[in-house]
Amino acid sequence: MEDNVPSGFVPFLPHGAFGRHNGTYFEKREGPRTLRAFRVAAPHLNSAGMASGGMLTSFLDLVLARVAAAPGPARFTVRLVTDFLGPARLGDWVEGEGELVRRTETLAFVNGLLRVGERPIARASAIFRVERPPPAG
Repeated sequence: MEDNVPSGFVPFLPHGAFGRHNGTYFEKREGPRTLRAFRVAAPHLNSAGMASGGMLTSFLDLVLARVAAAPGPARFTVRLVTDFLGPARLGDWVEGEGELVRRTETLAFVNGLLRVGERPIARASAIFRVERPPPAG
């Protein structure tokens, strides 16, 4: 299923074992914008033959953590609320993108959206605990 990757996407490995266990993820950087993606495979499916809500939520966490981490590292997810808007099926290419809404000294507030093509399939809002970047010099 890892063939037929759209142009510009390269594999990336999540830092944690849980993320790496769920399959190969891809990333495409377009200036300040970063898209993350994966191809729905058999292990991602629920009993109804659609990508599991747990898989989509886990992927959204990876998408939003990337946004929360800029410019300093996000330490952990405090809150993640997901709305499911439509299915992703075997073989679908799922792309996710997030945006930073607000950042304080200790928290990052982010929103994100998953799509299959132009069709939204899930959206989320999250809060991440963050660390300040180290002082320059």
